[in-house]
Amino acid sequence: ARIDFATYTRLVKAGRLIEAASSLSVLLKQDTTLTEAQKLAINNNLGILYKKLGQYDIALKYYDTAESIYNNNSFADNSFLVNIFSNRANIYSVKGDLNKALEYTEKAIRSVQGGNNASLFKQQSTSSLYLSAGIVYSQLNNFDLALSSFKKSILLKNKYNFPGKDIVYLNLARTYAKIGNNSLSDKYFNLSISQSEAENGSFSVNLANIFLEYGNYLM
Repeated sequence: ARIDFATYTRLVKAGRLIEAASSLSVLLKQDTTLTEAQKLAINNNLGILYKKLGQYDIALKYYDTAESIYNNNSFADNSFLVNIFSNRANIYSVKGDLNKALEYTEKAIRSVQGGNNASLFKQQSTSSLYLSAGIVYSQLNNFDLALSSFKKSILLKNKYNFPGKDIVYLNLARTYAKIGNNSLSDKYFNLSISQSEAENGSFSVNLANIFLEYGNYLM
């Protein structure tokens, strides 16, 4: 099993995702000594690989299996479940099924808040999930809930000094622009720029994208 995990890691790093998926599938079928935790991890990783390959229905089947393994065992750590729900939400978002995406984002939030994870992990995951929820709410034109989710995310990021504040500020700017509140949109675009410079320096892809979006907004 260790040899196969090593092979899988090497293939992923090389970008050979189809071969990586094949190596995990073989391991799952042939190794009878795998623990339930290892089976869960393999199915979850297969879901991630097929998601990256754009084969979303196959990815969802592996997430179903991973969730079933989790539900049938008493794992102390529920971070795998949070990860499964988050990845499902991302797939449904890409597929355009925003209500499903929102359903699994909310499930992930409830799971991470109800788990026994270390406090810092819990708060960081929650801040990221609130950002994801806000994006989906915005896509559904539910701007009040979008703004509420973004503000919950930035509150946690500021409290614990988590990275990624520039992205939350950018989404606040976008949302205020959509509802025609130009003064607050302008405020958050500028906060996004200054935060991106603080986190990533004056030369980064993130900062370039924020400048482009702010320029389009001003036009």
